[in-house]
Amino acid sequence: VEVPPAKGQWQDERLLTALARLVPSASIDLPDLLVTEAPRLPRHLVLMAVTPLLDAALAGALESLKRSGIETGVIWVRSPEDQSMPAAVPHNVPIYPVRIDDDLQQLGGQAL
Repeated sequence: VEVPPAKGQWQDERLLTALARLVPSASIDLPDLLVTEAPRLPRHLVLMAVTPLLDAALAGALESLKRSGIETGVIWVRSPEDQSMPAAVPHNVPIYPVRIDDDLQQLGGQAL
């Protein structure tokens, strides 16, 4: 699913609609997808990876994107009772843990 970059309330609606349509599949994994798509990603935008799994492969892909000039961040989706730390932490890439809706609402008021 691809959503063109934009700002404002309309974009929020488009993102939520796109996220609601996602279906897990056994295709390319996120780190490989990011590496494959890196050449066509605009350098003036921020890439936010939304994921429940933060492992070494994803950390490496995000670090690579950051080094290539793409601002990156991670919205790390976790269950409310999960107190674990990520398996790997990408260097110089902010991680925003989200356990409940309120966490996501707080992110909406921040410059990411």
